[in-house]
Amino acid sequence: MDAIAARGGLHKSTWEPVKPRSAAKHPSIPPKPAPIPLPPIPPPPAVKTYSVLPGDSLSKIAQKFYGNPSLWSKIYQANKALIGPNPNLINPGQKLTIP
Repeated sequence: MDAIAARGGLHKSTWEPVKPRSAAKHPSIPPKPAPIPLPPIPPPPAVKTYSVLPGDSLSKIAQKFYGNPSLWSKIYQANKALIGPNPNLINPGQKLTIP
């Protein structure tokens, strides 16, 4: 070790002696910081349902719930399994989910 230290320009007299384990001081570890509070998670939107009435169409229902009849496909996509392949064939009494 002395030879390695000498090549690095260090002299043995400048070394700090190794302390026995019992004399070593334990480092002070700061306490964990308090966790940052997260904003509350909003509840999921309430599921709305609508019972189809005689004379209803998806565009009329979209107008009623969204104020825009062209959003009928949103209702259709949410109820495709119930309505079937033709969005023009809805029947009175069907309970549609309104997303």
